[in-house]
Amino acid sequence: MGMHDYSENCIVVEIAAEPGITEELKLLVEKARSKAGCDVVADFSMVDIVTSSALAALLRLFKVVKDGGGKLILCSVADLTVGIFAVTGLENVFEFAGDKKEALDRLRSLDSPNATT
Repeated sequence: MGMHDYSENCIVVEIAAEPGITEELKLLVEKARSKAGCDVVADFSMVDIVTSSALAALLRLFKVVKDGGGKLILCSVADLTVGIFAVTGLENVFEFAGDKKEALDRLRSLDSPNATT
């Protein structure tokens, strides 16, 4: 997993494929917990499919980020994985972006004083 602080308030992470995705997400949860209020962009470009344990870890990450006042955006999610989110009803829980640039642009627009809600 490639994880780095994009800015003081944003973590960008490239999620690795199975079998290590769940453990990596647990590390990301701890990082997000230690940086309360940060946004997280999770790049799924290397992930073909997610397991139920990975979905559970993503839900924990979502809760930690949201409770801290941040935003979680999943980007570059494969069609098969998007289908899993749809079947489980989680497509309305998570926010998706086409790629990292779109996700970061969305976060920047939220931070902008001229942003509209």
